[in-house]
Amino acid sequence: MAAVGVLAMCVVTCDHEALGHGGVCVLLHGRILLLSSSLFRCNIRSGWIGPAGPAANLLLGTLALVCLRFVSERWLTARLFLIVVSAFSFFWESAYVIRAMLLR
Repeated sequence: MAAVGVLAMCVVTCDHEALGHGGVCVLLHGRILLLSSSLFRCNIRSGWIGPAGPAANLLLGTLALVCLRFVSERWLTARLFLIVVSAFSFFWESAYVIRAMLLR
């Protein structure tokens, strides 16, 4: 179970930072200057880059829940993985909302 949790955390983090923020940076013809598990920097500024990470997480969490309906109950590890991916994705974005309310 711990390995499934670590793998899910890695997938959600890559989705947020690399696919979300990084994907929009590249689509806007920017260059990624910093990409880590918690930081992202692009050489151009755009109002689209910031929200792209949370949008990617919400999309991944929803996609994981939809896929859960099609995975057999016999595949417990796959079902656990999809549940944890959706939970991590939605909890990450919930924390952003709380942080924004407290700081702004």
